[in-house]
Amino acid sequence: MYSARGKIGPEGQFRLSTFGDQDGAPPGRYRVGVTPRVKVWQSEEIREAPPQNSIPPNYTSPSSSGLEFEVKSERNEIDINLESSPA
Repeated sequence: MYSARGKIGPEGQFRLSTFGDQDGAPPGRYRVGVTPRVKVWQSEEIREAPPQNSIPPNYTSPSSSGLEFEVKSERNEIDINLESSPA
């Protein structure tokens, strides 16, 4: 079993990494979680509030997201659409 990850770019694009920087993911089916980017605090001098999580909580874990995708051996384009829960 492999675990791949990728950073979401400003336009919503992402590229996965498994073993090295942006090397992709081995072919197979993957359960997917989407987590917010977390700012790393460099010093106690920084007093900014952490960013608000705009990702609905059910998407943050592969076990609760309901998102599953297949990665094929050729180039893949996968659209991940997140829907907010009704208030």
